[in-house]
Amino acid sequence: MTTENKNTTNDDGEKKDAGAGPEQWSIGEKNTPYELNEDNTAKDPLAFRDALMRDDEKRPEIEKDKDLAVHLLGEDVGKFQECLKDIVGKIKRQQENDESFDMQSSDLMRARCTVPRDPTVLYEGMRKAGLQYGPSFRLLSQVWIPEKTHLEQCRAVDEENADPVRVAGNIEIAEPGH
Repeated sequence: MTTENKNTTNDDGEKKDAGAGPEQWSIGEKNTPYELNEDNTAKDPLAFRDALMRDDEKRPEIEKDKDLAVHLLGEDVGKFQECLKDIVGKIKRQQENDESFDMQSSDLMRARCTVPRDPTVLYEGMRKAGLQYGPSFRLLSQVWIPEKTHLEQCRAVDEENADPVRVAGNIEIAEPGH
């Protein structure tokens, strides 16, 4: 079964041709046939399945797995929705695991933390948050934070409004000799 192609607008108000080419859309992208509900089911399962059928990149990958093809390309909307919900849930869990793993790797953390911070400013912020480090416990000589955190702090009205506990959670501590 196919659905009618129609023009839609994206979140920026730009026109988007829903029939332009499914290979250009991402699963979950708003205002496309691949749009998802909060529970990871398709907003319009028939349009979603039709887009998969027309997608010259996704369809061959789906067809490699016969069971998957039966569920995602078949006529049973209920099985389609269950399968899609399961797949999207697994992808999201994998992405969360990947992000968690990245934070366990000191090399990856070091590569992401590129903006130097003055450790005295960090300790002062932690003191204001109720974490008091005496001079013998102030062992940080070099501190770096991720660019994203730096940009968030720049948006704060002043240093008083930056959350020092969040800053402390995003620091990268240089190992001796590095």
